[in-house]
Amino acid sequence: MMEREKDIDRLEHLFKSKQCGIVLRTKEEERTIQNVAVAAECVEPVDLVCWSAPSGMREIGFRTTEHGKVLEYKQASEDRDIKQVFANVAEWRKNHDGRQCILLLLDAQCAFDKPNLRYCREALDACRKGEGSIVFVGCHYQIPPEIDADMWVMDMRIACEQEIEGYLKSTKAQYKSAGKDVMGDDEICRRFARAVCGLTMSEIMSITSLCLAEHGDLTKESIRLAISEKSQLVKRGGLFEIETPKHGMEKVGGLKLLKEWAKKLVTAFEPDAKADGIDYPRGALFIGPMGTGKTLSVRALADIMDSMIMRVDWGRMFGQYVGESEKNVESLIRTVEGLGRCILMLDEIDKTMNRNAGGGDSGTSDRCFARFLSWMQDTESPVFVAATANYIENIDAALLRRFDETFYVDIPNESAKKEIFTIHLGDKWGGIKKTDIPELARRAKHFVGSEIKKAIQHARREARYMGRKMSKMILMDQIKGIVPVAVTMAAQVEHMRELVRDGRVRLADEIEAKGKENWMASNYVMPDFKKGESK
Repeated sequence: MMEREKDIDRLEHLFKSKQCGIVLRTKEEERTIQNVAVAAECVEPVDLVCWSAPSGMREIGFRTTEHGKVLEYKQASEDRDIKQVFANVAEWRKNHDGRQCILLLLDAQCAFDKPNLRYCREALDACRKGEGSIVFVGCHYQIPPEIDADMWVMDMRIACEQEIEGYLKSTKAQYKSAGKDVMGDDEICRRFARAVCGLTMSEIMSITSLCLAEHGDLTKESIRLAISEKSQLVKRGGLFEIETPKHGMEKVGGLKLLKEWAKKLVTAFEPDAKADGIDYPRGALFIGPMGTGKTLSVRALADIMDSMIMRVDWGRMFGQYVGESEKNVESLIRTVEGLGRCILMLDEIDKTMNRNAGGGDSGTSDRCFARFLSWMQDTESPVFVAATANYIENIDAALLRRFDETFYVDIPNESAKKEIFTIHLGDKWGGIKKTDIPELARRAKHFVGSEIKKAIQHARREARYMGRKMSKMILMDQIKGIVPVAVTMAAQVEHMRELVRDGRVRLADEIEAKGKENWMASNYVMPDFKKGESK
């Protein structure tokens, strides 16, 4: 059952049970009215009436067109004073020949103001004694305690992927009837629906129109454009940064095991996975030395998932005023819940989310941390939490338990280094040949990806200064001048490899066959450059 069908089903039950007061919280007014109208059709006999301050009272019905049913409004009265509307509620049965009446009030927060509250209470009481429901539709309703016992609050769900696909197919059919074959194939439609999921239907329609205007059709480029536009629509208050994927796994060297896992992970987010009893994965933790490609892998994962990245600095959650930190965490949770499929990225959680390092904040950090853990455990949204860390010891055990997988991203092996050199050289090789890559990979022993990139950049600058093309010799000289992280963090790297040997974390890449006996042996010793081991 689609999310929209669940909402309609619940509304139907509320109307049939004669619920006197209902609050529907939504940003999609027109779509919510359509859902109410569909649910009201199942309640016989019923009249559906809508009130707003500018338009007064209007009766709502459906009109059938060649593209389906559309809402139709018919002016019923000019009553714009909400007091008068409430005062007339008691006459519903008389005026509607005993038919049940459902009254929609649009953006009617004024109904709860003191001058109107008494009228509202008596109208709800009349509904309870008679047969009717008053439905409040809008984004923000603060229900006063005098009537909260009479109100049923319901958050209307946003469009799911299946509903968006239905809209895209309907739009495609309309274009086809006009002699235009656009909107891409079914696979593109599925990926596009996945990319824009989490937005309102009006926003989805606007982005679809923009993509058609820019590309003339829905293409792979349209998907990235859609994610980019979506990121602009959801930016809030500076608590997090939005990133859109700019590359896929083809820009990540090595990490073969991680790449295979990522392909399997995506299938768990397919719309029909729930029918097979598959829950959405909660997240993954990537640990390892700096510069090994942890963050790069998360960005590539976002491309595979057709998702945006919400990059959060946990330290910025904490404000100086009482209650501000808790409010920020709730705002973060509400935002990601509303985005549909996305990646929530937490960088260096061993530093920022280490509650053992807290104190002196009257328990604020513990409360915020506990709330986040509770959400991560219970959420049913397709939000994937991707976290990175350098040291696993500083991470709270309760947080570790929430991740589906923990990967150790080690210093790349020689095969991975060849890929990394090729990626970072791009289309500007200078005087370097493809046959030079194996030797460069051997000379860059114990280098991580960021160090290889640094060596290439240094070599390009050196060659430019010398007025020459970058050559193998210039690049090798730069490699010799860099002390790799494997040396400066030798003890930490060895400790993390110990976790792999103990089976506590998974490897993100295969170990080279010739090095397995050394790498996995308990007596493995990191290289000591001071004793003259050459790179």
